[in-house]
Amino acid sequence: MSAGKIKQVAAAVPPWVTLVVLQPFLKPVLPNATSLLKGPPSPNPSLLAVQLYFLMSRTHPEEVAYRSEVRTRGNGTTWSKGNCLTKEELLPGEGLDSLSVAQHMNIHGIFEHFVADTVRCLETEARLQGAGLPTEVHFIRLEYLWPRIQAPPDVIELVESVLRKPPSKNRQMSKAKQQALAQFLAELHAGEGFFALVDIDANAAKEELGRCVAAKVAQIHGSLRVHTPNLSCPAPA
Repeated sequence: MSAGKIKQVAAAVPPWVTLVVLQPFLKPVLPNATSLLKGPPSPNPSLLAVQLYFLMSRTHPEEVAYRSEVRTRGNGTTWSKGNCLTKEELLPGEGLDSLSVAQHMNIHGIFEHFVADTVRCLETEARLQGAGLPTEVHFIRLEYLWPRIQAPPDVIELVESVLRKPPSKNRQMSKAKQQALAQFLAELHAGEGFFALVDIDANAAKEELGRCVAAKVAQIHGSLRVHTPNLSCPAPA
C-alpha cells in the first residue's frame, strides 16, 4: 500500500484506531550488480525478480481473461486495471524473431508500471516519517511476502537495456539483442528458464506472517500509544 493510500485511510478512521500495514522488504543481494533505477547503483537488485514476477503474472490465463474483459467494458477503467499480456501481445508474430514496435511499447509500459509500483511500495514507511498522521500506524516487515532470487547479471543487463526503454530509444538494437529479448519473453510466457526460479515460498510466507502478526499484536497491546521502532520480525530460535 502506498503512503498516499495510508494517509487517506488514516484520515477516514477514528483517531483511536491503530493501523497495521504489511510491509514487504528485500535483503540486499548482488551488491555490485547494475542499478535497475536511474542514479547510483541499487543496493537491492533482487527487486528485479519481484518486478519480473509481476510482469509474468500478467500472462496467466486467469489474469488475461479478467483484464481483457475489463478492457472491453471500459467505463472509465484505468489503464493499469486492464493491462495484461496475451500471447499475441507478448511474442513475435508467426515467422518473426523480434517484437513489433507496438508490442515493445506495450510491454515497456506495463513493466515501467511495475517498477514504479514496487519502488513506491518499498518507500511507504520512509515517506510517512514525520507525516503527522491522526492515528497510529505500525508496520510489519515481511521478507517472504515477495519472491526471492538472486537475478543473473545477464538478465539484469537485458531488462535494463531493453525493457526499461521505449522503442524510440532502442532503434539501434542489434538483431542478436532483439532475438534475445524475444527468447526471454517466450520463457516468461512458458514459465521456463529464469522464470522457473522466480516464485514465492508460500509455506515460509505463512509462517512468517503468523509469527510476525502475533509479535506485533503483543507489542501493541503491551505498549499502547508508545512509539517503538518497526524492526524486522526476529526469526524463530
